[in-house]
Amino acid sequence: MWCNSLRTAVFAAVLIEYLTNGTLLSLKTTNEILGIKEEWKDRVALSAEDYLHGLISLVNELSRYAINVVTLGSFDEPLKISAFVKDLFAGFSMLNLKNDSLRRRFDSLKYDMKKIEEVVYDVSLRKLVSSGASEKTLSEK
Repeated sequence: MWCNSLRTAVFAAVLIEYLTNGTLLSLKTTNEILGIKEEWKDRVALSAEDYLHGLISLVNELSRYAINVVTLGSFDEPLKISAFVKDLFAGFSMLNLKNDSLRRRFDSLKYDMKKIEEVVYDVSLRKLVSSGASEKTLSEK
């Protein structure tokens, strides 16, 4: 009943966390931020599936964000986004997803990664990225 609303709230929380700190919220921390208490689990709970849907929405938005930050002159940000999204994709790849909506949305991550990689490629090709930023991004891996 509340799935779409919860997924949107998760998306908003993880997007704010990424834009603020460049990190990912855990499921537990997301529950705390959204104010979902353990004693409410018989009435309302944030399932792992809803949390994962929110993360996929985050990646969908980050692919658009990567394009926008380049147009605004921030050429190093797409490298950070790319590293972050690749880590998320690696985590999703370890899951055994059934043929359901989560699996279909997971498949969309490949296209979002491709968009981000194209932005990184274009920025790198034009030598707009500082060499220190690209080395730092690679060393974080």
